[in-house]
Amino acid sequence: MNKWGKRLLSLLVLVAFLAIWKGYVEVSRIPAYLLPPPERVLAGIVKLWHTGDLQKHLGVTFEEIAIGTLIGSVLGVIFGYVLAKSELLERVISPYILIAQTAPKISLAPLFLLWFGLGITSKVVLVALVVFFPITINVMLGIRSIGKDMINLLRILKASRWQRFLWLEVPAALPMAMAGFRISTTQAVVAAIIGELMGAKAGLGFLLTLGSETYDIVMILSSVTVMSFLGLISYWVVAYLEARLLTWHESKT
Repeated sequence: MNKWGKRLLSLLVLVAFLAIWKGYVEVSRIPAYLLPPPERVLAGIVKLWHTGDLQKHLGVTFEEIAIGTLIGSVLGVIFGYVLAKSELLERVISPYILIAQTAPKISLAPLFLLWFGLGITSKVVLVALVVFFPITINVMLGIRSIGKDMINLLRILKASRWQRFLWLEVPAALPMAMAGFRISTTQAVVAAIIGELMGAKAGLGFLLTLGSETYDIVMILSSVTVMSFLGLISYWVVAYLEARLLTWHESKT
């Protein structure tokens, strides 16, 4: 199936889901305050847009995700590279990385809330932590995957340290780093939202909490819908960047 066929199939799945939702509401006669029809949710999103609430809260969540992802990615690349180049350091720190990677980092949200308050800092730290580990591990594995034959070849050619970095290490680490970035993208959205649910002054999680406290099912479903599309769009952006940066890689041919 070609690219457009897959997109059409995805669209048909969405249409089928909305049709089933609408049909269930009509047939079951379920009260709208428990499950409104999809057009009511769409109207709720439009209303939030017109009042400016959607732009405000979406902007806050996006800022948390963007800053946290940037910090986590930069630190992850640096730390992963250092670990890959130092076998001793990797042996000493790897057990702790494994423990931290397997631990539920979302459970740290209340702690960060106490330390950094209700502002965006606590959410940025949580997002950065979620992004950091996949990037670190994948960069380290990418550098470690370089064969000794390639390293020896560049030494024979008298390539400088900078040339080895650009010609060998970056191409080796980039596919793995992008894979880690793709994995952490959706996790970053989830981390930001959960951080906001724990306590926030603004953001999509705050909007969801507000809807829950006021028993506004339309606001709740509108918030969840926007969150879902934010995660989907973030994933698409990373996938697009990956396709552009890795046109030379065998996985894209």
